[in-house]
Amino acid sequence: MQMKTSDFLPMLAAVAALTLAGCGGGGGGSSTPPPQNLSSAPVAAALNSYYQANHGFDLSASSGGNTFTLQYGFTLNGGTTTFNGVNADSANVSVTLSENGTLVATAIDSIFFSINPFVPIGTVRSDGAEYGIITTWNALPSTLSVGQSGPLFSETVYHDSTEAVIDGTEAVTYSVNAVNSTSLQFCENVAITANANSDGLTSSTSSVCYIVNASGSVTGITYTITVNGTTLQFQ
Repeated sequence: MQMKTSDFLPMLAAVAALTLAGCGGGGGGSSTPPPQNLSSAPVAAALNSYYQANHGFDLSASSGGNTFTLQYGFTLNGGTTTFNGVNADSANVSVTLSENGTLVATAIDSIFFSINPFVPIGTVRSDGAEYGIITTWNALPSTLSVGQSGPLFSETVYHDSTEAVIDGTEAVTYSVNAVNSTSLQFCENVAITANANSDGLTSSTSSVCYIVNASGSVTGITYTITVNGTTLQFQ
């Protein structure tokens, strides 16, 4: 089963705010109010730091008595390179999906970007097919608050580096959701529009969400993907 890493990024609904019950007081019946959810965080700085270090996450989900695991790896390539005529940093992103211990799908992409500030540049699938170029990028403000959303970037996906045949386009928006008193959730929501004969690229909506704390660090990732018609939330 051949997949692009963006195929693992389906739409994730906003996470409901975590409410912690207060403890009852003394005889007067007073109670301690629950802590407030984190309302804002330096997401731009968090993403900039995230793309300068290696990461690995082992995520899991279950449905209908079946157990699914998703292994995500982000590995930087040393030095800089050139992508589409632009100097860039790069990393390999790998995603492996298994059901009850049996491999279902795997994908490896090379991604290209600049840092300080972080700006995405493009993506190439490991077999050379599907060559994506970022065409627009809307820089994030220094601080984002829960409830904010807007356009993030768009990408044109070509058959290969000759850029002669367009497989499709991706439009990416962002949204910021409440989690708890120490973290919030920054989601990249992807809408893929595939052309005919598009190397297996399919039209879909999807998202990947980063858990960001108040100090500007990414502490986790959540994926929600559809496998054989079943929507699974990996965390």
